[in-house]
Amino acid sequence: MIDTAFHEHIAKIVYDTAQDILIPAGPNIAQIKIEEKGPNDFVTEIDKVMEAALTEKLVEALPGSIVLGEEAAALEPGLIANLLQTDKPLWIVDPLDGTACFINQNGGYGVIVSLLMNGKIVGGWIYDVITGPVYHMGMMDRLPALPPQRDVPRGYLGGRIKKTFFGLNLPFDHVEILPMSSMSCTAYRELLLGEIDFIVYGMTQPWDHFAGIRMMEERGMTALQWSGVPYTLTARNNGLVLARDAALAQTLLDTIVKPVTSQIGFPYAEDDSFRYVAI
Repeated sequence: MIDTAFHEHIAKIVYDTAQDILIPAGPNIAQIKIEEKGPNDFVTEIDKVMEAALTEKLVEALPGSIVLGEEAAALEPGLIANLLQTDKPLWIVDPLDGTACFINQNGGYGVIVSLLMNGKIVGGWIYDVITGPVYHMGMMDRLPALPPQRDVPRGYLGGRIKKTFFGLNLPFDHVEILPMSSMSCTAYRELLLGEIDFIVYGMTQPWDHFAGIRMMEERGMTALQWSGVPYTLTARNNGLVLARDAALAQTLLDTIVKPVTSQIGFPYAEDDSFRYVAI
């Protein structure tokens, strides 16, 4: 069932839905209703319309499946834990990754979808509407070979961890930290293509990361939690180190994650809410 044709069919659903709803909305952003879910966490009416449209189309494409969307989870906090335990095929949907970029019409934004069956990620689709195309698991073996490892690996630190890291004045000439972090739909594409070598995130919600991590695995890359153990489907906001290989992942743990957490403690509360520590 989950073959190349299926991956391409879902890629077309993602692409067509974005073309019909998301892209035409950009020039009309001044007329679009915007709400704030939390501090610097926005949702627009386009997020909601995209999620509803994708939910209908994805369930139709795989009868008997159910959907966990970011906006539905925002309204019902217990939904994530409950649905990750389902024995039904489960779609995880980020209907508009990079809402702030969409609102400002500056930077990458797009759609991320993953599919879980029997506790495993069997499909992932990432569409940065600024650059395209829709990247998916069915095409990983068709991507060009990764370029040689750079002498000084370069990549992103998520915004919250970056602010804390630079506040500690730690040396980091062993890696190049790019000045601007990208949205997940952009950052994962860059990592898959070898345009960057690593990403270190703090917040790790499933709609942002399941698809990208599964595609990374297909490319032989490494995803670890800040504790150094492999990323799991139940890990939420346990920190995330993404790297083109295991050696680089360990270097990032040793030189960035461990020094930061040794200074400030683990920056997340037990209820998964971010506990920001100003340095």
